Amino acid sequence: MLQTSLEELKKGELPFYNIFEILNIRTYEEKLHTPFLRELLDPNGSHENGIRFLLSFLELAHAKTIEESDLSSVHIEEEKATELGRIDLFLSYQLGLKDHYLIIENKIYAGDQDKQLERYHSYLTNSLGKSEDQIMLIYLHPNGDLPTSKSIELHLRDRLMKNRVLKLMSYKGDVYSWLEQNYQSILSIPLKFMIRQYLNTLEKL
Repeated sequence: MLQTSLEELKKGELPFYNIFEILNIRTYEEKLHTPFLRELLDPNGSHENGIRFLLSFLELAHAKTIEESDLSSVHIEEEKATELGRIDLFLSYQLGLKDHYLIIENKIYAGDQDKQLERYHSYLTNSLGKSEDQIMLIYLHPNGDLPTSKSIELHLRDRLMKNRVLKLMSYKGDVYSWLEQNYQSILSIPLKFMIRQYLNTLEKL
């Protein structure tokens, strides 16, 4: 009787069913992680949660509380093509009275490209003419590893990290915690289901 109940519970909850595993895209940046993050960060995304995900992500990135009233003019691009390289996620937004620009570089089992972070830094500061207090580069890795000297000269990397222009984030730590933070207050069952499956996927990265 107990065995039957456990089997029925398992069938009802499908604890091992994961669409990302079935489609074999767990480690794919362009097919899973970049578009999944872009959709959640977009206030106009089909998740119908408005600015919730973006606001909490920016709080995590800036390490400070941000009021919704302080944030406006949000624009998000995926795989943005520039003269200095293709950017995984590019965000522009107004925080208070100042424009801000944020680049997310996804690194999931992929090596650093030649001068990649240096090129993105140059794009923001030279091509767009922004000061370093307006920009942030996020190097997003499963475990929060440092970018190598192939991507950015070490003295520049260390200076940008010290000045909070370059920030290291991890999928298993930062992104996981960010989604867990929002999970309980989500009303949509389909959205909660997909986020839970994504969280299970992050555990296996």
